[in-house]
Amino acid sequence: MFVRSSDFDPSLTQSQVDDIINSLGVNAYDFSNIACLDGRIYGVTTKCQQCELDINYCIRNEVSRKLYATQQMTERDLGYNISTQYHHARIPFGYAGRVQLPHRNIQAINVIQSHTLLAGYENITVSPYIQENISIIEVSGKCVAVFSAALVENPSNAIVRDANGKIYQHQESVGFPRRVGSNWQVPIMGISSPCNNGLTFNVQHCEFIRVSIATPTCVGTVKPVYPDSHQVIPTFKIETSGANTIYWFHVWALARPEFMDEGINFATGDFYKLYDAIDFMCFRDIAKNAVVTVLGSNACEWVYTSSTTIPNATILDGELGLVYIDTKLLGCAGCAVPYSSCGAKYPQYLDIWYKVNPQVMQKPFQITAIRDAIAYYTAAELPVTACACTITEGFIFQAQTAFSRKTLNPFTGETITNMEYRDMYGRVRYKEIMMNVPTYNSYGRV
Repeated sequence: MFVRSSDFDPSLTQSQVDDIINSLGVNAYDFSNIACLDGRIYGVTTKCQQCELDINYCIRNEVSRKLYATQQMTERDLGYNISTQYHHARIPFGYAGRVQLPHRNIQAINVIQSHTLLAGYENITVSPYIQENISIIEVSGKCVAVFSAALVENPSNAIVRDANGKIYQHQESVGFPRRVGSNWQVPIMGISSPCNNGLTFNVQHCEFIRVSIATPTCVGTVKPVYPDSHQVIPTFKIETSGANTIYWFHVWALARPEFMDEGINFATGDFYKLYDAIDFMCFRDIAKNAVVTVLGSNACEWVYTSSTTIPNATILDGELGLVYIDTKLLGCAGCAVPYSSCGAKYPQYLDIWYKVNPQVMQKPFQITAIRDAIAYYTAAELPVTACACTITEGFIFQAQTAFSRKTLNPFTGETITNMEYRDMYGRVRYKEIMMNVPTYNSYGRV
């Protein structure tokens, strides 16, 4: 689901919102999987959906905001980021070599993230069909569709259409569907002999879309993004086949936000409500050297220069966020006078750019537990009443179920039941899960 800045926070630019969504350890796509909402959180219905719950536009727009707020709370409680993120910090710097950064689990320093649109990989066509131009053969007087079993593992998930979009229902027949070699053979209704009538037939998967591209050259990671943004499109899986890379998407990940509120029925052919083209970008780390600012009679900036033998900045303990700055290697960029002439005894500020990754932790990173906890808490915080959304079952309903506290009046023998808003199952479950996740405090590991 492409998250627009106008829906998330109008005060932010689209680029800022893209960065936030890309940094989420649990995004709306993950939440829909954990909460068993399938495409309903995107306003999408499919032939093989598992959930019938309807989510209105108000709840839909709140999900990403609540996930972001819950992640901020979780990271504050844990003392570290739960996803790979890039940070910039300005730290008071008194010429001491050892520096404590504001974040833990430092993977690299003097880096920022770059995202570049790959030439020749803009506006890559997205087809709603998993396989095009399939064969229709005649078997014992029946017209039988033949399509790849590798692309559609369960033939009941296949929707056969002709070039005009007309659907041909599966015909029940003894001995069918059957697998012959690497293909399924499925009898279809609505067409009679001769089966090869000049029409082109395609197969649509009930919930997946795949995009195949020639594997591009990228010193980093290639990621699919929504048009005119660098917001990454969630993928179901990524495969390689020879010189090609194949990206599989749940259809709801490609839903256009302007159509979500009116509903998108993939089974009946609302293809125009999906993105028909996407872009691919190269995400990589690029150098961004630390800067020391000296404030004096001749204010200037001192930039750390890299050294192959003695690095100007090294990681002492990435897990604890400790780095070492070799002040002997200070180099002045754009200063007409030596450092000693700047009118200050030592530098005042250190600006440093760095990358954090929870996998740096020595203890196993419990991402599955953390993701579940965030999903439960977010579900409990969704403004169901304010959004006039009636939910009577499922994950969100369970997360918002309040616990009752029963007390006995010793004088009257009356049992009093108190319902407290804060005692929701989702909040309690969050606390139970997070009790077993490693944390940090100001002094180090806990």
